[in-house]
Parts: sequence; structure tokens; C-alpha cells
Amino acid sequence: MIVALVLRGMAWAELPLPVVRELVRANKLAQIEYTFQQSDALEGIDLVWTEQRVPGQAGQWIQSQLLNISQDVWKG
Repeated sequence: MIVALVLRGMAWAELPLPVVRELVRANKLAQIEYTFQQSDALEGIDLVWTEQRVPGQAGQWIQSQLLNISQDVWKG
């Protein structure tokens, strides 16, 4: 779902390399090297928005999608 949005140029994301490795090799996605990134494993995901404005439809959808994923998936 997120990958599809990124491929359409509608979003950006930090994704685990094993998930998108073939897309990077095919030059469909760009890999950005961070000096602070120590591994391909992410410890968590932060979703941030301002208190002065309610997230729009897309923001609410992403929040609900992330909250509906079992914690076991993130630990796996």
C-alpha cells in the first residue's frame, strides 16, 4: 500500500531494504544513504502531526492502517 503510493510519486517512505531491494535494483526507487542509519532493521515508526490541525483523510487512513497491524509483525 505505501510502496504503491511511493511508486506513483504521491508519498515518500523509509522502507526495509529486503522489502524493496528489487525495486531499487530496477531503478524504480532510490536508496538514500544516511550517516546515522546503522542497519536495515527499523525499531519503530513515528507518525507526527500538528495539534493545530486534524490529520486529513489520508493521514487518518495511514494512522488507522498502522494501528491495525499486529505488534508481532513489527517484531518479526
